Amino acid sequence: MVDAALEGSAGVKSYETTLADQQTVVKFDKSQIDEETLMHNIKKLTGYNNLYLKQ
Repeated sequence: MVDAALEGSAGVKSYETTLADQQTVVKFDKSQIDEETLMHNIKKLTGYNNLYLKQ
């Protein structure tokens, strides 16, 4: 579901999901989208609330 949410997101350059780790690593263009908006879009489209940023 996260992959589907990222697929249509402006500014997303690439992403890789590891189901075993329940983790998605996203590379994106900060001039097109910021972390807060990206997280909001994923939450909105997936219903997931347990998202966090890891840098």
